[in-house]
Amino acid sequence: MRTAVFFCLAGCTLQTSTSSSFGPRSSQTQTQTQSDPAATGQNAPDNRDPGGPSRQPPAGLSTEIALSPPPGKNQDGTVAGPGGPIGTAPATCGPARGHCLRGSFFANAGDTGGYSPVFIFDGEFYLWTGQKARQDYAYKSVPATAANLATARQAVVFRPSDENVLYTLPQTEQEALIEGNWANVSIRRDTIDASAGTFEDDSGHKWKFEYSRALLDWIHAK
Repeated sequence: MRTAVFFCLAGCTLQTSTSSSFGPRSSQTQTQTQSDPAATGQNAPDNRDPGGPSRQPPAGLSTEIALSPPPGKNQDGTVAGPGGPIGTAPATCGPARGHCLRGSFFANAGDTGGYSPVFIFDGEFYLWTGQKARQDYAYKSVPATAANLATARQAVVFRPSDENVLYTLPQTEQEALIEGNWANVSIRRDTIDASAGTFEDDSGHKWKFEYSRALLDWIHAK
């Protein structure tokens, strides 16, 4: 990154221009007169890409859907997720039931190499095991479709504990929220096939919409 400083006569402000080796250099240097306060100081427009989470969840919402009871602490101090005890009975955890995720957000799980469902409690993200998530931001998500995959940041695909199984759905709420692995995958836009209900990642692996969720905006927990 090279930085050049330009000086001008009275009546204009000091400007800096930057040029990057990653893009074309501009041959024009723009200056802004002091007579235009709308474009300077605190009134200056901020067109930068923030490069990170920028949205806040609605106040009091621990997941993307309202759940009762809300999250809280057990008598031993551990954190319990919203909605009461997690179900262990067999269930059809397809897109129509939100993959049995209780409207969870998704956060990077770190060492596991995938993403994990999380909820918000006291302004922080928690895994459904009651442990704090490592990050203070997470993704909103929706069941994958051709339309939302075309604009999603990336996707998560359910993978059960058995690494030899590629295509399946969570069999219980417990597996969806805790025991399974939601692997994060890239989306090759040109491979999204609405008729077949599939898309490919950058490695050429084909994934089904049915077992996938599109990750949308990043949000902070507070």
